[in-house]
Amino acid sequence: MSLSAVKASEMLDMLEKAVHAGNITAVVPEDLEIEAHNTLWNDTDSTELTLLKLAPSVPATSVTHEYTRVTSYGYSRNTGFFAERSLPPESNFASARVEVAIKLMGEIGPTFLLAALEKTQRALGTTGAQNIERVALRLSVLRKKNKNLYFSDTNTHRSGASGTRFAGIMQQIREGTDGTVGTSPYGSHIIDMQGNPLTPDTIRDRAANSITLFGMFNTLIMDPFARADFEASLDGAQRLNFPISAKPFMVGQQVAGLQTQGNKIWFETDNTLAPIYSQTQYTTDLIDGAPPTTPTVASSAGAVGGGRTSYWDASSAGNVYYMVTEIVDEREGLGTRTPTTPATYLAVAASEEVTLTITPGNPLADTFAVYRGTDADSADTEAYKIFETANSGGGAAVTVYDDNEWRPNTTCAFGLRILSRAERALHNGTADAYESARSKSASFLRKEDNPRNTIAVANLGPQMGIMALASILAEVDRPLVYSACAPEVRNPLQNIVFKNIGRL
Repeated sequence: MSLSAVKASEMLDMLEKAVHAGNITAVVPEDLEIEAHNTLWNDTDSTELTLLKLAPSVPATSVTHEYTRVTSYGYSRNTGFFAERSLPPESNFASARVEVAIKLMGEIGPTFLLAALEKTQRALGTTGAQNIERVALRLSVLRKKNKNLYFSDTNTHRSGASGTRFAGIMQQIREGTDGTVGTSPYGSHIIDMQGNPLTPDTIRDRAANSITLFGMFNTLIMDPFARADFEASLDGAQRLNFPISAKPFMVGQQVAGLQTQGNKIWFETDNTLAPIYSQTQYTTDLIDGAPPTTPTVASSAGAVGGGRTSYWDASSAGNVYYMVTEIVDEREGLGTRTPTTPATYLAVAASEEVTLTITPGNPLADTFAVYRGTDADSADTEAYKIFETANSGGGAAVTVYDDNEWRPNTTCAFGLRILSRAERALHNGTADAYESARSKSASFLRKEDNPRNTIAVANLGPQMGIMALASILAEVDRPLVYSACAPEVRNPLQNIVFKNIGRL
């Protein structure tokens, strides 16, 4: 063996005996940062819980909360003229008593003994497993409350108004304008955009209608995509200053709202309205206690019947499939696909409708959730929820129709007339309006109701409460975070919802 080879061998032996990063791994302590980084949202974010931040709260004292609307000053079709020796006709104001049903929502988040004994990182602004869980639980319930105020619908529950759900803002506006409870001279205030984006002309037209009904909506709450399209549509109208100054130049319109009829409609973003949160996509990830049963579903496409109207158009027609799930006690189970065979689809042409015959696996299921996807999806989990329907057949088959009244992966925008301290603080016209309102938020708890305000939330008890439940197992903490509440739409005529909003 050569001298150089011997030296090389000795050098390798020395390297193996040396201390290096690879052979001291077992004695090196774990290098872990002391705080967990939140990849989710915070309740202080300007795009989260927007409706809850804007709408004033009113106290309720009963599970049936009532308020009164003045609906007429008197008969309006006569002129009021009368002769000197006669009297004018009599006229009286009219009013109506309105009831809203307070419903409970909440979640339980137990922490077991061993978990509580362990030392934790700092997360969500606190330490300790039970403290972290309480913060997370509160945020989870707040987000559900915000969404339910928009979309909860008693008609989609087997027990109707006697079920677990309250009538949400959309349902109250719809029923208050389409003839169910009240009527509007302009028909239903649920405006179908049929996959088209919102435009300034559309909003101005509906604002003019609102003014003729004695009050214009002053806040338009939309998802980030609809607001982004608004800003993009106005970018071309921006004038560039030349020569450009030395400071960095930023392109893009910051659209805070729209001026029309001498009034302002302020734009607000609510992330809850984005399709992935408002419609949601089908998932196989189940909550504890989810129903083990699945419905039996048959589907067919054909001509429209029963006096219904088809909204299937060229952009929506094509090959589709459906996933249908059962919901029992607000817990959703796995879905049934129709057509049943994977990678097969139902061909739907423009002006047709789809008939779904759903037989519940559990006769006591409350609701069916219907998801729709297309042949462009790579998996069934890409299907979007388009509607829910009540299990109204008493255990027998229920027939429902998809006339494309709800389109997958579209959004809703709510034009609301909200007059509150929070609304005034957020819409003061300054660049730091949100931060300014946030600094004054404590004063909003003493909300002075305004008789011209049309949207409020009635709370029976605290807006958000915590009840310590008795432990069943070795649990050190078993809190129930709850809210007993219901929204009030005091004047549906001055509010509006745009549905099925598409992209530019």
